[in-house]
Amino acid sequence: MNSKVKIKPSYRNNRLKEYIRVKNRRIPIYKAGEDEDGNVKLQYVERFLRYYEEYIRNEDLVFLSNYLYHEISDCLEYNQFEREIRKQFSLCNNIQIYYFQNIEDWNEKGNFVNEKTTILQIDNKEKERIYILFEENKTYVGLSKEKIVLQSYERNRKAVGEFSLKERECYECAERTFKFGEKEKELSKVISTLMLCFPMYLYGIQKEVVQKDLWKETFISRVYHENSKLRIFHQQGDFMKPSDEINDEIKKFTAKGRKLFPQHERIKLPKADKSSGYSIEEVVLNRRTRRKYCNEAVSKQKFSNILYYSYGITGRLDKTDLMLRAVPSGGGLYPVDIYISVNYVEGLEKGIYYYDPLEHELVLVNKKDLSQISKEISGYAEMLDTAAFTFLLGANFWRNQWKYYERGYRVILLDCGHVAQNLHMMATAYNLGSCCLMGFIDDEINKLLELDGIVENAMYLITVGVNRKE
Repeated sequence: MNSKVKIKPSYRNNRLKEYIRVKNRRIPIYKAGEDEDGNVKLQYVERFLRYYEEYIRNEDLVFLSNYLYHEISDCLEYNQFEREIRKQFSLCNNIQIYYFQNIEDWNEKGNFVNEKTTILQIDNKEKERIYILFEENKTYVGLSKEKIVLQSYERNRKAVGEFSLKERECYECAERTFKFGEKEKELSKVISTLMLCFPMYLYGIQKEVVQKDLWKETFISRVYHENSKLRIFHQQGDFMKPSDEINDEIKKFTAKGRKLFPQHERIKLPKADKSSGYSIEEVVLNRRTRRKYCNEAVSKQKFSNILYYSYGITGRLDKTDLMLRAVPSGGGLYPVDIYISVNYVEGLEKGIYYYDPLEHELVLVNKKDLSQISKEISGYAEMLDTAAFTFLLGANFWRNQWKYYERGYRVILLDCGHVAQNLHMMATAYNLGSCCLMGFIDDEINKLLELDGIVENAMYLITVGVNRKE
């Protein structure tokens, strides 16, 4: 085989990239530098892969494309290019296997006289299994056989050490596909052999999550993410309001994030008890998304427990008046507010409520019925209509961003996830089904919750209900 290797592991982060299209997928070809004949060779690689695409596994496309581009000699005509590939593939079907305990004794136990190509399986001191391609009849100027093998060994070890999880899975799949002692001519076996010998061409597989680049569709999110990155981090003021600029009065509001409703009806919730009966490990194992509910009511005690253990005040910091909750929040600012659309909770009328975590009370925001507009605001109307209640997480941006500025929006999204997971776990602890929803009309939900949609916004919906028996 061609001994040159244009791509090396050290080039991983600064290689040029071209694309070919095979099986209606964009396949990246990584190049270590400009290549005058690169465009012609790209066409040859694409033509070959398209002709044989029905015999090639999807997971092998990125590797095989890059291997062909870099390891097959430059050819003036396509027929010559294809003959070179066939020649190299035939070598892979006539390999001789030798086993070695360590790399130092390879020369003593190997007999390389009759075979053109040899695969060495080496278990080194770290018990890593490395495969190396060795070509007996090649002439290497200035290199002995030992140096060639050692050079290949170091190259492969470095490549495998830098693999992502997806790349490592492909490499291990090649190990399983490769059968020692067999001389099958299946293309998959040939490719597996090549993967073991040239693992560096597996780079880039983890990039192929979707079949297209999403530059236009995700422009705004990329602009935000880029402009909210930390560029320096020498002191606290590089990404947040410095502590010495926050007066004592503002500090006192930390961990007291909530809305005040002076003129609204308030409803005291039952004191939380420990009636679940499940261990935390059992709750984790049982948690699943459940979408089918049966219009049955949930007791006010269960409803109270779910809210308290998800977002209530569960303690105080020693020797201070700092209140603590069972959910993390950036800076202890708790910008997330829990609203609830109640359908079937014992002792509560239908309507929109707000949970006051400091008092463990409900505030009746209004008597609107979410089921009346569910078909207009979401594609999940059936879930919203049959759920016992739906948590609607709202966020007050200023409650966080006075301290964290633009980066605070990232923190708010994380906070929503923390709260939602607690709500899910507690619903599971009481044998209730739950499901998260992001598919809703934002402005309509904001109107329902009486939020302005600027400083305060609806962020996340979680339906909870009694599971329907199938």
